[in-house]
Amino acid sequence: MSVNTATMTKQSAAQSIGIGLKTNPTHGIFISSIDAGSPLAGSSLKIGMKLLSINGISMTNLTSKDAIKILKETEGK
Repeated sequence: MSVNTATMTKQSAAQSIGIGLKTNPTHGIFISSIDAGSPLAGSSLKIGMKLLSINGISMTNLTSKDAIKILKETEGK
């Protein structure tokens, strides 16, 4: 399995990172959409990729709602 890492910096606290996440109960959290022009649009991330961690926090056994909460809490870190 290959692993991709994407790093982004938001221009403001109100800026969306521009990805949609979807939970598959047996397989984890996956990227369901990437908005054109968003901070992650030019990254190596692609629709369908599994989200393994955010800032070192494992996504194992979490939902997409959990991931979104973590993304908001780690903003600026």
